[in-house]
Amino acid sequence: MVQTKEEKAAYKRKWYQDNREGILAKRRNFYQEHKKEIAAYKRKWYQDNKGEILISVRKYYQCHKEEKAASDKKYAQKHKEEIAARNKNHRELHKEEIKVKKKKHYQEYKDEILAKRREFYQGNKNAITIRHKKYYKGHREEIIVQQRGYRRDHKDEIVAQQKKYHRNYPEIARISGHKRRLKKQQLKQLYTSKEWDDKVDATNGICPQCSRRYEDVRPFCVTVDHCPSVNIVPVGFCYTINDVFPRCGSCNSANGVYGGYTRLDNFGVMK
Repeated sequence: MVQTKEEKAAYKRKWYQDNREGILAKRRNFYQEHKKEIAAYKRKWYQDNKGEILISVRKYYQCHKEEKAASDKKYAQKHKEEIAARNKNHRELHKEEIKVKKKKHYQEYKDEILAKRREFYQGNKNAITIRHKKYYKGHREEIIVQQRGYRRDHKDEIVAQQKKYHRNYPEIARISGHKRRLKKQQLKQLYTSKEWDDKVDATNGICPQCSRRYEDVRPFCVTVDHCPSVNIVPVGFCYTINDVFPRCGSCNSANGVYGGYTRLDNFGVMK
């Protein structure tokens, strides 16, 4: 009697289930005896059919994306230690190759990588900040030692990079330096960014002291003139919006510690 296609498939399945252990043992023995030949054949076959294989893999992944992710996650959880050990061993054996490959990949896809990093950071800003603080707290001494060593070994490069950054972004560098100086002298600012912006807008882009436009003055445009100066106030002094004035960089530097707009009689310091 002629068997149908379904009957043949059912018979094969039944026969496989009845003889499964013997079949698997036979396959394992064959693989162990011909391991190198099989690996060489697989590599050759992969190189000969690489394009078709990658297309097929991508197509399958797109159709079974969620199933693949769930399967990979389940496997990773079950074999966590084995995967970590295998990855570590691989990185140690192929350290230079991995480094070169990463560098090449970054150069080819730099814009895309940076865009993804920015997008990820904006979506996970709080979690990233918390994680960084936690890591720093647990490894503070190691980080400080590492940073000091790096600054000592790359001093000239760091200085050159800082000078270049200050030339390209003078306003950002000025604000950063201003904040650092206030923090170092334990001074406080009791006004908001909006209050300061409103005060700058009220000048209509013109320095009240020299009547020149801010953008015509270099190296800085708008700067903060502290009255009294940060160099003479006592530790812990608090600046309000009435103690700071918009000035161009040239006028602010010319005013010095005892500028014409600074009243010092209330601070025990006289001209």
